[in-house]
Amino acid sequence: MTLLRYNGEDRKTGEYHYHGQTALLDNVQAAVLDAKLRHVTDWINHRRKIAELYRAGLDRIPGLKLPHFSQSEHFDVFQNYVVRTKHRDRLREHLTREGIETQVSWPKPMWHHKGLALGDLQLPETESICREVLSLPMSAETTPEHVNITVRAMGDFFATGFAEQRSAPY
Repeated sequence: MTLLRYNGEDRKTGEYHYHGQTALLDNVQAAVLDAKLRHVTDWINHRRKIAELYRAGLDRIPGLKLPHFSQSEHFDVFQNYVVRTKHRDRLREHLTREGIETQVSWPKPMWHHKGLALGDLQLPETESICREVLSLPMSAETTPEHVNITVRAMGDFFATGFAEQRSAPY
């Protein structure tokens, strides 16, 4: 981490080991970070509670995969609450009409960005993920009521067969 902090330079020897980044904070940024770090544990606990509300509300919807692990060694802080469904685009349209903001983090695989010149890779699981994942509202300000509204809207979407009737085949 120290080498990254100083753009890959070992400050004792002056030797550059690799290209890093200059990641020094000014005093104001450091003070803000110091104040925020005191709340990280509370924010993580809040996100985990919100994630549990999502899980409880969405767990029984067929065709919807949730981001929960049964293994005790996993400790997700739920920076995002990402669900997966083959009906992602239609679900997102429905949630938008209901006033619920969502996010698609990876609308297409990185190698589809021609400017990156990564070639034509064959990674079908990555292709599926890019078509199917959707981030639901999740922040330090997300309330149980926000979750209830989102869960209700998603339940309506799947219960009405909307996804089945309008979804384009893969």
